[in-house]
Amino acid sequence: MREVINAKDKKPAITKEQLFKTCDKYFEQHDKEPSQQIIIALIGGSAGTVGPLLQEWKEKKENDEQAILLMPDHIRDGGMTIIATWWQSIQPTINDMIAAAQKLADEKVSTAQEKCKDVIADQVWLEKENGKLETTAVEYQQQIEALELQLAKSQSTYDKERTGKEKANVKLARVEGQRDTLKQLIAQYKT
Repeated sequence: MREVINAKDKKPAITKEQLFKTCDKYFEQHDKEPSQQIIIALIGGSAGTVGPLLQEWKEKKENDEQAILLMPDHIRDGGMTIIATWWQSIQPTINDMIAAAQKLADEKVSTAQEKCKDVIADQVWLEKENGKLETTAVEYQQQIEALELQLAKSQSTYDKERTGKEKANVKLARVEGQRDTLKQLIAQYKT
């Protein structure tokens, strides 16, 4: 009977890169190729996964070693001489390119620093102007409040005067009514 293995009990699959790195490290430390069992013990995996990847690593290692062994010393040394000569011939050009790039970078940094100084100066000026505007806004707000208070007083005075005028008009109308009544009485008395 087969056992059911939960997904959380399974080890994650190993990658070709993991196996190659592990094999290279093992070979550097022990100066011999690792076995399939050693790789499984170190990083896990199954024989079905580790076996083919380990074989691929061994073939790659043999091909790399063969390429190094097949190159005769005089060619390898001649190649190094060619590379050294080529390096010496392009070195002045590379140095000029580096110097030009450094000069350009320095100029850009200098320009950026100047712009930064200008921006900081502008920010300081704007903050001062903002402070002035805030002070002016407070002064205007105080003037508005004073004018609103004065308007309220004037409105109150106007209302009082209007009320007084209306009372006077009512009183005048009453007095005029009494006068007219008296005139009628006088006119009746005379007749």
